[in-house]
Amino acid sequence: MNLNYLYYFNVLGQYQHYGKAAEELHITQSALNQTIAKLEEDLNVRLFEKRGRNIFLTRLGKEYWQQVNYALHSLDIAQENLILASKGIGGNINIGFTFVVGSIFFPALMHNFLQLPNHSSISFNTLQGDSPEIITAVRERKCDIGFGTYFRDIPDLKFVPVFRQNIILAVTKNHPLLKLRTITCKDLEPYPFISFKKSHTLYNMTMQFFEANHTLIHPTYEVKEETTLAGMVAANLGIGFIPDSPLLDSFDIVKLPVEGAPTSRYLYMCYLDEPYIQTPAAASFIHFVEKNRDFSLR
Repeated sequence: MNLNYLYYFNVLGQYQHYGKAAEELHITQSALNQTIAKLEEDLNVRLFEKRGRNIFLTRLGKEYWQQVNYALHSLDIAQENLILASKGIGGNINIGFTFVVGSIFFPALMHNFLQLPNHSSISFNTLQGDSPEIITAVRERKCDIGFGTYFRDIPDLKFVPVFRQNIILAVTKNHPLLKLRTITCKDLEPYPFISFKKSHTLYNMTMQFFEANHTLIHPTYEVKEETTLAGMVAANLGIGFIPDSPLLDSFDIVKLPVEGAPTSRYLYMCYLDEPYIQTPAAASFIHFVEKNRDFSLR
């Protein structure tokens, strides 16, 4: 079926008058009549009926016209949005981020981005998870852009450091370690230790620190994200290294430095490193983040 047939039918259904519809479409009444006859033949349904010198939509014709009118209107909107998106005006961006990024960093970043000229009509779809889940979503093109930790040996992704988090040791407010002027790796050995899961970059950093200092630590618990670890420390279930953030201020814990321990980590923006793969809206957001990244979270 020719799409023009539906456009002609839509206009004729609106006016229910061949002369007015032909004038609107800039064609002859004869051409319009032939088009509608061909459409009715293709559908094997009468769409119009004559009553004297006037025409009216049949019952089935009226139902069909309502659906065609809606479909063509949606098609016009889609085409308009596509043209605007190709110019970087409007469009949709699919973003994936870790829990800490979604809680602290991303909302302000999105707000500032949407304040830019021609950006207010851009919309975001968000996916939240741990870093491996976000990486997978970006590689499978479910997300245009991801925020999380860095992963080696993924050549199809480009990683851009966005901001830095300090790493602290979290303990309860009455913990024996608070009595020490300086805390070393060996001082941690007697206490139950809470770590992140092996997929978390801080797990490897922590275990390498223990190994380098010949300290025997077997995690009592392994968790997925920062607030869970902080909550378990506050409940006196153990101690643990954790990236510092404003989220920790609501927990009843004390933040301590440990001599020689990792002091910071970076969180990254990642996206597929292929030319022309990004929509104008996503490319604009990537440029905005690269230009405005802040390496200090606290």
